[in-house]
Amino acid sequence: MQDFSRSGPLSPELLITLLLYLVVDAGRCGYVALLDAFWDECRDHDIPLPTEQPVSGSAFCQARKKIDPEFIRSLIHQVADQFDQMHGAALRWFGHRVFAVDGTKYSTQRSDELWDALGGPKGGHCPQALLSTLYDVISGVVHDITVVPTHASERAELLQMLPRLKAGDILLLDAGYPSFLIFDELLHRSVHFVIRMPAKGTFNLIERFVESGAKDAIITLSPPRDLPGHLDPITVRVVNCARPSGKPFILVTDLADAKYTPEMLDKLYHSRWQVEELYKVESGDYLSQHQFHAKSFDGVKQEAYAFGLFITLSRLFMASASESEDVPFADLSQKRSILAVAAYITRIFLLKDGAKLEKIMGRLLARIARNLDPKRPGRSYPRRSYRPRPQWGSMGKRGCTGRGLA
Repeated sequence: MQDFSRSGPLSPELLITLLLYLVVDAGRCGYVALLDAFWDECRDHDIPLPTEQPVSGSAFCQARKKIDPEFIRSLIHQVADQFDQMHGAALRWFGHRVFAVDGTKYSTQRSDELWDALGGPKGGHCPQALLSTLYDVISGVVHDITVVPTHASERAELLQMLPRLKAGDILLLDAGYPSFLIFDELLHRSVHFVIRMPAKGTFNLIERFVESGAKDAIITLSPPRDLPGHLDPITVRVVNCARPSGKPFILVTDLADAKYTPEMLDKLYHSRWQVEELYKVESGDYLSQHQFHAKSFDGVKQEAYAFGLFITLSRLFMASASESEDVPFADLSQKRSILAVAAYITRIFLLKDGAKLEKIMGRLLARIARNLDPKRPGRSYPRRSYRPRPQWGSMGKRGCTGRGLA
């Protein structure tokens, strides 16, 4: 597959690299400045490009339309599978892969096409997309991303990503996801789960469990009468990991073995916070898109998938650095590793000389291995940023704060 601009050919390989370079730029530059910088960097490293001068911004826009967003999404799957094959065995919880799914909303450009395709918050000024991510909380690898209109169902997006899980995996979900259908589907797939449940407004048996003051119980849930089709009752374990204040904290799981104590399940569930940390990376200053460049739905999906691909590639390089330089994987700095991969992005993907590429990869892995996260024992004070807030917040309104890009 190859598309041609007026200035010369833009191959799929070059276009994917440009999309990753766009992610690395973190939304700081427009297309013209970004393409100028890309061409200059390739010249500095003796990387041949199809044209002497940068292609125009409009040529890049037209060419990227030829790339199916689902192709970039499939690359996330391939790199995540490669990570598991090469490094995954050492990153398990009692032999299980542990995943979390979470969704967040991102503001986009204000084009008519995106308003029609995505919708937006009531009274907001920008269209918004709902991004859901399937994330390995131990390895830090993105395994899948979906991008849908802002008012779509997070539960439906979870079901779309379940084929990426295998029997024996553990899935962690917050209180927005549980339903009888979700429990039934996970049990049908032999995927274990630890899911937070609200203490009120939930299944009657769970409410009775909370009222009883019990800490750990096995209960059988019957399907709600309004569900279509025939579904059998399901048996789950309910654990109350009450907080010091006495407020109940309810987890539902199929891990019924007594060796999984309530304390272990509580700690395991809270590793779900790693997917929230991923969204902090997405909205941080050194990598975030701030606002997507694209003014089309497919373009937004391309950029979201390119971000997931870049993160997964970075984690793969971190694991390789850990192995080759004999440094604990958990000690490596994610931020500095991301910045290191960003600095090498054109050489990694476009160098054709095998000997040069091997040398470059050695330098990259050594740089990643040198940068470790400082230990902060006993850190208990909250983090707070005093930086000026963005003009447009995550709700698409002026001065709003909250999670998501603005």
